[in-house]
Amino acid sequence: MKTQHFFIVLAAVAVLVTACKKSDGGQPPPEDSDFRSQWVGDWDFVVERKWFNLGEGTFGQDTVYYTGKINYGTTSDELSIKYLEQWDSILVKVNEEGELLSIVPAYLYFSGKSKFEGKNKVYFKIKEDALGGGGTDIVDGIKKEGDRHE
Repeated sequence: MKTQHFFIVLAAVAVLVTACKKSDGGQPPPEDSDFRSQWVGDWDFVVERKWFNLGEGTFGQDTVYYTGKINYGTTSDELSIKYLEQWDSILVKVNEEGELLSIVPAYLYFSGKSKFEGKNKVYFKIKEDALGGGGTDIVDGIKKEGDRHE
């Protein structure tokens, strides 16, 4: 009986050990296994901004230059993009061809073709429409030299 009990406990421990996956501590996956890695790093962004507020009767436009970051998102098909100092990062869904498919927060959306061009350039146009106001950001990004994957 003790021998049978021993083998049952041994089998249970073996199942637990093989079923447990070591935590990666929140680290990104190795570069060669994740298509997003080619775009992660420091970027120089040029942002053409246009906005309006009908309630206040205001509108404006500006061009902003900002050194931001692109990081891994929370899922295997997301990137986090920080392209303006005064805004939080946006989360975008991206496919292996570099097309930007959707965006969070939900009140923003892509207008027109938004995508990475190779490993070192990105272009996207984000619109925000709200009752009585809205805006557009046209974003061109170039990956910084030290972070380029040629």
